[in-house]
Amino acid sequence: MKQAIWAVLVTAFTSRTEGNSAKGDNAAAFAALCHPIRLATSTPSNLQHQDNADSITATITAINLTVADDTFTKKIEHDKTWQSAPEEYKNARPGWDKYHDTWVTAKKEITGDNKEKYADWNAFKGNKAAQEQVAHIAEEVFTINSDVKQLKQKLAATKVQEELDKAINGPNGETATDKTIAFGDSWANRAKICSQTSRGQGDLKPGTSLLLDSICLCAMGDDATDGGKACCDTCAETTTADQHTGSRSVNFRAKWNKLVEACNKLIKTEALTISAVQRAANAVASALGQKTATQTNYDNVLGTIAGDGSTGCKGNKASDEGTCVVYKSGLTTEGTDAVQWLRHLQAAAQAEESRNSALRQLETKANRLASLNKTLERLFLALRHTATTSETAHTPAPAAAKSTKANKEEAEKECNKIGKEADCKANPKCTWNPEEKDETKKCTLSEEGKQPAENTAAGNQAGTDGKNTTGSNSFLINKAPLLLAVLLF
Repeated sequence: MKQAIWAVLVTAFTSRTEGNSAKGDNAAAFAALCHPIRLATSTPSNLQHQDNADSITATITAINLTVADDTFTKKIEHDKTWQSAPEEYKNARPGWDKYHDTWVTAKKEITGDNKEKYADWNAFKGNKAAQEQVAHIAEEVFTINSDVKQLKQKLAATKVQEELDKAINGPNGETATDKTIAFGDSWANRAKICSQTSRGQGDLKPGTSLLLDSICLCAMGDDATDGGKACCDTCAETTTADQHTGSRSVNFRAKWNKLVEACNKLIKTEALTISAVQRAANAVASALGQKTATQTNYDNVLGTIAGDGSTGCKGNKASDEGTCVVYKSGLTTEGTDAVQWLRHLQAAAQAEESRNSALRQLETKANRLASLNKTLERLFLALRHTATTSETAHTPAPAAAKSTKANKEEAEKECNKIGKEADCKANPKCTWNPEEKDETKKCTLSEEGKQPAENTAAGNQAGTDGKNTTGSNSFLINKAPLLLAVLLF
């Protein structure tokens, strides 16, 4: 609806031929141009991501080295970095360049003040199953951590800001020391620039920057009576910009600041997105006036122009001239007449989308790292449970048959040896009694555990060879490797 209103207003303005430019003549056109100005002057979002990727990677690498064979660990010299290491050292360790420094840090960890943190894993040093599964986890963690470092670099707003600066100031972007536009020494030269006629190959032309287009649209021209208020009541800047003078090489910084302030009041804040840029472009495109039966010289005119428009956008809406800007080929981003500020806004929005995409990927990878960390914890419990079960299963039976009571007492002692609640609960033969005051008996024989003890006694009395091939223990022994295999999935 607003775009339609702007189009009607602009058509009405461009059809008027009387008088000089007056206050508010370009209000509708300025409101349209404020959409891209608002986006270009916005501040890129502050994207931050906090994670513990380095900490998790360091811990898992240290565990990986703890269970690894000493022949590998001894080759890591913790006083060297890969970059500073001699060629002889590097040649003896092909393929180490990617993770060498991570391994060095891990070796310092397991041999330094924090070595007690990894003492429990020492029980699995040389254990092939443990080595393979820890290495599998570690490799994925290494890859994720590498990805995290690259993604964090993409959070920087540098590219976004560069493109926004170019949309405002033109190709010099933020390096522009001021906002001077060299219109030349006559009002006719302003018309040549703002109307895109009779200018040299390298001269300014509409679409070069939002600064240029807004000054063509809003700065007062010779004999104009708008007092610098053609675009808005608060936009006049008569010290430098809005003067009756033939020399038009002026620093328009003060004028620009007033225009930006006015736009901030006209247009709501909007996130810098590809769709927002497209909406801003549509707003300007819908405000462009075309040739009429009277104005026969220019299409795609933003602003007001009088008579047949033959004098062009000279800075005053009178005598076949206007206060306007002409987009020769419309609001296009292609070809020699491309609107450069629109191209830069599109690039800025694309860069902003890439930043947000990187943040989403970082959050996904952080969740995966946390999952792998939990997997490693479960792996440790499973390995220890397997070791305990295997040790119990291979304990040779006594030569003489034992009574049910004796077997229960022996099984009870095995449970009592387990001092940690988690390990106790992991063994189905045992149960944890938190009410027991005797710390050595908190882990006690469960009802399930009593049954195998009775079966063993009966089997021994029947003349069996004492091997535990049936019952709950046999099931657990066969189940443990499967448990380890599925932990990673």
